[in-house]
Amino acid sequence: MGTRQLYACDFEVFGKVQRVFFRKYTANKAKDLGLHGWCKNTSAGTVKGQMEGTQQELNEMKYFLQYKGSPKSRIDGVNFSDMIPTNTYTLKSFEIRQTSEFQLCCTETLNDLLVKRHFSGGRDNTQHTQSS
Repeated sequence: MGTRQLYACDFEVFGKVQRVFFRKYTANKAKDLGLHGWCKNTSAGTVKGQMEGTQQELNEMKYFLQYKGSPKSRIDGVNFSDMIPTNTYTLKSFEIRQTSEFQLCCTETLNDLLVKRHFSGGRDNTQHTQSS
């Protein structure tokens, strides 16, 4: 029996892909295809990951990431790295990696500040009071 040629490929998915179970659906599809790898939310509001498998398995997963996703997601675009030949899997399965709470908290706070600044015409509308 011949050995299967394995490849590795990185991806990043843009759009409404957080808080819509995108990572869960991605992990389930990857496991169904027999892929190894990981995915995680980023502070930029995207989902990044890496997948390892045969060329056919990776192509099926690419289609899923571009056109399917989770039912409540909206996929605006996907970036894929080139498929790199590899001899072995680097992970035992496909996993969802956690983004640190600190990273998400800082991102949400920064996004809130940017939105407030945008709607105030770029002015700092912070109320300053002087104590007597």
